[in-house]
Amino acid sequence: MVWRMRDCLIVARTVLAVAEPYGDCLTHADGHYERWEAWQALRATGLRSAGLPAENGVSE
Repeated sequence: MVWRMRDCLIVARTVLAVAEPYGDCLTHADGHYERWEAWQALRATGLRSAGLPAENGVSE
């Protein structure tokens, strides 16, 4: 999954061992909405600690 936040490009990766089939492709086990919820739960301090922009936790 890829997001753009202001001037940052955020890439979330999944290792093949935990990827789920999606037609002829593989995808993340969690979806876009679940990823945003997890980032929101981190709040600004947790996001910064993870190397993510603090704005991620505000809204989609």
